[in-house]
Amino acid sequence: MNISGVDIHIETASFQDAMALQKALGRALKGQKLDLGGISSDIVKKDEAGKIDIGSTDLSGAGGIATTVFNLLLGPACSDEVENAAMSCAKKCYKEQGKEAINIDFFEKADNRPLYYPIMIEVIKANCGPFIKGLVSSFGDLGAIFAKGLIQK
Repeated sequence: MNISGVDIHIETASFQDAMALQKALGRALKGQKLDLGGISSDIVKKDEAGKIDIGSTDLSGAGGIATTVFNLLLGPACSDEVENAAMSCAKKCYKEQGKEAINIDFFEKADNRPLYYPIMIEVIKANCGPFIKGLVSSFGDLGAIFAKGLIQK
């Protein structure tokens, strides 16, 4: 996978490490309030494929949505528990060139630090995505109905 111009191999972690990451993220996000004031279907722009085009969507009148998004990102980003769990999951990942391990030593190099969040997001997606997908699918169309409702509000 190419991340910011660098080929990175993302591998899923053990069940135990992936579950620890999923739980850490849940604790970091627990209690966050979702303010969707000002979001309506007329401000949401979609591309040709019908997917939401965030880059073209004007959220200037969206009330607290920007604060909500910031808080949802900042909670996990500031959590030592999430960082430690993500690093445990990343131990099987590596930079393709030279098979350099993705670990604390990798990010000690200042040139690699801009890759931290893009890599960790991919580690989170690879390791937590299956849990979330399974959870949402167990509720049938409820997840799709909720997502559709957010866009239409």
